[in-house]
Amino acid sequence: MQLTEGLRYCLPNGERVTARVIDGKFILEYKRSYRAPLSIGQSGELLLRGQSTGFTVDSLVLDESEEQRAG
Repeated sequence: MQLTEGLRYCLPNGERVTARVIDGKFILEYKRSYRAPLSIGQSGELLLRGQSTGFTVDSLVLDESEEQRAG
């Protein structure tokens, strides 16, 4: 999946994250600032504080509200 800066995505567990580019790399931020953002490993796995979450970039789904805005 190709991520786009500023768009919201849903994780397989139903949580929503927003794609951001920082220092040339994508991170996925939660709405709540106290949650640590997810980074993306070289193989596309989503990492939380360096540990695998079991999710990959390919498991992300564009948030329904984003699909409506685009459509």
